[in-house]
Amino acid sequence: MIKDKIVISSVAGILGTLCKDLPNYIYYKLGIIHYLYAQLAASAHLEPKNICSPLGYIIGFLADIATGGAIGIAAILFLDRFGIEYWWYKGLAIGITVWLFGLGVILNLGTVHLPSCEPLFRLTSLFDHLIFGVVVVYIIGKWQKAAENYWK
Repeated sequence: MIKDKIVISSVAGILGTLCKDLPNYIYYKLGIIHYLYAQLAASAHLEPKNICSPLGYIIGFLADIATGGAIGIAAILFLDRFGIEYWWYKGLAIGITVWLFGLGVILNLGTVHLPSCEPLFRLTSLFDHLIFGVVVVYIIGKWQKAAENYWK
C-alpha cells in the first residue's frame, strides 16, 4: 500500500483527469464541441499547425495529465489544511476553481492558440471539471484512509 501523499494525490489527479477527459472526448466525437482538452494543452506548447498532429495529441495529452497530477498535489494540501469532511463539496469547490482559473483566466491570457470561447464548450467543461474535482478528492480520501488502516 502506498502511503506517500505526493504519489497518492498525483495519481488521484491523473485519474481525475482521465474521468474529466472521457466526457470531453464523447462530446467531441458527437460533434457537440470542437476541441479536446489535449488540443488546448498542446496549443500552449506548440505552433497552431502542429496541434492536431499525432505528436501534438501526445504532447497535449501528457500536458493535460501532468496538470491534473499537479492539481491533485494542490488538492491534498488543501484537504490536509481543511479536512476531508464534506469531501464531495470540497471536490466541487476544487473543480469549479480549476475551471474558473483554467478556462476563465488561462485561456484568455493568449497562451492558447485555439479559439475556445464557444458557450457550449465552456458549459460542458464546467461539468467535466466538477467531475474532476469530486473524483480527485474521493480517491485521495479513500486511498489515505486505506493507507492509514494498512500501516496501523
